[in-house]
Amino acid sequence: MARKNYSAEQIIVMLRKIEVLCGQGKPIVEAVKAQGITENGPVE
Repeated sequence: MARKNYSAEQIIVMLRKIEVLCGQGKPIVEAVKAQGITENGPVE
């Protein structure tokens, strides 16, 4: 599966949305997954 390349602006928007979700009491792991970010192993 190909990696997505995000612009700096897209990353900032995602981080702000995650921050809002965490402020609403959602755990960080759930907030990150809600943004479509998944945990991957090391890239070889």
